[in-house]
Amino acid sequence: MSYNVPSSKKGSVFWGAVIMVVGPLLFFWLPVISSFIFGIIGGKVAGGFSRAMTAAILPAIMVALFLFLVSLFHGPIGIAAGIISGIAFIVVALFHGIALLVGAAIGGIL
Repeated sequence: MSYNVPSSKKGSVFWGAVIMVVGPLLFFWLPVISSFIFGIIGGKVAGGFSRAMTAAILPAIMVALFLFLVSLFHGPIGIAAGIISGIAFIVVALFHGIALLVGAAIGGIL
């Protein structure tokens, strides 16, 4: 005799976040597309819209903190070089973040 017991497992925010970080790093030659695709996959693994959003935002916060700490230990490399590279990084991170959040929202809804 078997009983159909509904599963209470909702997914894993941790593994969803890991997929959202590692996947785009492995497919770096597809900058926005890889973020979108792995956002969908990570959102599906996280299991739900709010959990997918949490899984997408946590890595962004951790990367920002890591870059801040790295910048504390490196001396000034020049004002012009810092400004130019900073602006370029912000633009790339903005596109990556938007694609990742949209993908995570779609994956969380699926």
